[in-house]
Amino acid sequence: MMRRLLEGAHIEAADQSHQALVQNVQKVAAEGKLAVPAQAAADLVWASANTAAWLYVTAQSRKAPPPEPDVIDLIRESVMQIILSPSPDADSK
Repeated sequence: MMRRLLEGAHIEAADQSHQALVQNVQKVAAEGKLAVPAQAAADLVWASANTAAWLYVTAQSRKAPPPEPDVIDLIRESVMQIILSPSPDADSK
């Protein structure tokens, strides 16, 4: 899919996935749980998902094993720490 996109293809499933992501992020924003603007949050989540996917896609060409699950977890958790407002009870931990 990445190659097709880079070649200028329009992939409806990618558009639909991105739209669903934006809608879900807007719901989180409406609840006041974002530390950044909704569009920035959506872009960061989209980029992190594509980064994780790219690690899998390029593993063979890099002659490397697929990424460790911990790496994927760190990518996701890093973005969540950036985009989400701290919960009120986070200070008490």
